Amino acid sequence: MKLNCKNNNLLCLLACLFLSIGLSAQNTLQIKEYSSVTCGIQQFDKYLPLLAKKKVGIVTNVSGIIGNTTVVDTLLRLKVNVKKIFGPEHGFRGNTEAGEKVISKKDKKTGLPMVT
Repeated sequence: MKLNCKNNNLLCLLACLFLSIGLSAQNTLQIKEYSSVTCGIQQFDKYLPLLAKKKVGIVTNVSGIIGNTTVVDTLLRLKVNVKKIFGPEHGFRGNTEAGEKVISKKDKKTGLPMVT
């Protein structure tokens, strides 16, 4: 198929336009380098106000740790009204073995109902 000059000029113009947009976008794109990552679980200042005066259920597992404390224990210490813990698989404290039949019960430390 043969293209006439008008079509070639249009294709050339479009190619130049896309190329210039790509180059200008590349120049304005800034990549920030981070020396560390802060997990959402550690950003209390952002979400604690949202939990005030609310009944809270936590979905967590054994990896839900802040320092050496579970997220549930931390939120309770911060006076969040935690009502129920949902701990899939091995329970949120990791005290259920793989394949073991899991029965919903109360957490021994907090007395809160756990659904597993």
